[in-house]
Amino acid sequence: MRRLGIFPRWETELELLAQVDNIWNAWIDGKWLSDRRNLEEYARGENPYPDTLGLGESRQLFTRVRASIMGCSQYESARALRAMFGSCCQSNWAVLLAKCWVYEYWATRIEHYSLVDSTHTDIRVSLNQAVETLSTCLCAGWIDQARLVAEEIRMLYERQRFFDAEHYPLYHWLLRICLDHWNLAFDVWGRSHEEKPDSLSESMLNELFDHWRDGDLSPMQE
Repeated sequence: MRRLGIFPRWETELELLAQVDNIWNAWIDGKWLSDRRNLEEYARGENPYPDTLGLGESRQLFTRVRASIMGCSQYESARALRAMFGSCCQSNWAVLLAKCWVYEYWATRIEHYSLVDSTHTDIRVSLNQAVETLSTCLCAGWIDQARLVAEEIRMLYERQRFFDAEHYPLYHWLLRICLDHWNLAFDVWGRSHEEKPDSLSESMLNELFDHWRDGDLSPMQE
């Protein structure tokens, strides 16, 4: 079986297909159903998490709800992968992938919301996850949702609530594009001590950002 690239360490197509089957086999026992039931109860106003009662435990409650959402997301992701690449390819992979993305979107929104009124200012979340959700929304064409996520990222970034804000130059670049597109002012970046911290001082990304609105980008092709 040929390899899908030029590097010998890359998996063969057969190995990749086996991984897809293994991911699916890990979910066919129905463990995700408890996550689904918990979310349905929570949506009805019930509390399926009895050890997270009280307003003082809101962060813990959000964490439990988010864990249930991610369980459902991973199940839908496994279904989508199997539909796209499994031995019995199916045509409904786009619907399944969209369901996975919806769960991921709400997991990120809940993660962000749990920090808004949290008294624990030392709690940090992942910029990587936040911008991945932003890019997913853009890929799916969910522009209103993408703007909401971008506004939350801007707010949390200003409050220094991301533990990995000094990484991911390409994600910083995408975030800058989005903030500029929606005219959301922002100038507090991960490496504030640097002369030009935008996109973490990646000169090529900064140059691309300076020209991204140009009508003709052919001079930037190289």
